Amino acid sequence: MITAKYTLTQEDYIQYYTYIVWDAPHQKRKKIKYYLKQVLTNAALVAIIFYTGFFSFHSWFLYLYIGVIIFTTVVQIITARNSIKKQGEKFAADEQNSLLFTEKTLEAGEHELLVKDSYTENKYQWKAFTRKHENQLYYFLFINSLQAIIIPKRCFKILEDRTRFEKLLNQHLSLDAELGYMVK
Repeated sequence: MITAKYTLTQEDYIQYYTYIVWDAPHQKRKKIKYYLKQVLTNAALVAIIFYTGFFSFHSWFLYLYIGVIIFTTVVQIITARNSIKKQGEKFAADEQNSLLFTEKTLEAGEHELLVKDSYTENKYQWKAFTRKHENQLYYFLFINSLQAIIIPKRCFKILEDRTRFEKLLNQHLSLDAELGYMVK
């Protein structure tokens, strides 16, 4: 049995939200669609205005408008991730979500994972996890398409505990939970 205590911070949640909604490998297609939508929509506006002859009397208006559209497109692309991060910040700052930030105890064993705090106690069999993501700082164990248990790697004070936890994950999580996002 591996036991660890941790408290998620608002920054932990923001990192989770940004990773899952924008940075995770399975979001690559979503990002490409977003970028293409921004570029093609603005290009279509320029084409419509150019071919309708709206600026035929003063062509410098056309060049000014094209410049504004290009600038707007670049700003939209650059600020997309930041916008996602702000959504995570808003959720984390909401007092109704403060239960996320209470001290938790994690107990991982051969048959189950137990996560408890002063208000709740949740016991999960390993097969309950449908997906696992991991980055340099966290493990994200999904119980459905929207909810995940966020486990900061820093909660394992001893490297041996972290290694044993990773061994449990490898033993008990299916290959689909590990790589399922790549197939879809």
